[in-house]
Amino acid sequence: MRRAGRVRHDGDPAKGRCLGNVVGKADRRGNLFPAKQRDGKIDAAAALLMAIGRAQASESDGAEDITAFLLNPVMG
Repeated sequence: MRRAGRVRHDGDPAKGRCLGNVVGKADRRGNLFPAKQRDGKIDAAAALLMAIGRAQASESDGAEDITAFLLNPVMG
């Protein structure tokens, strides 16, 4: 995702606007952070990046696989 500069999503217009407003900004250590490219909201993009980061972290810490829930998140 970071190298290609593209994120695929479900086509929601609000997500598209937020993702279109965000750019990656590197700090002195080379860590990449979301930043606003121009005036506009980036909340959905920031939330998406946090969710992806958490999902990747849980893969390596032996946490329960939540793939089934993510594919069908309806709770009853």
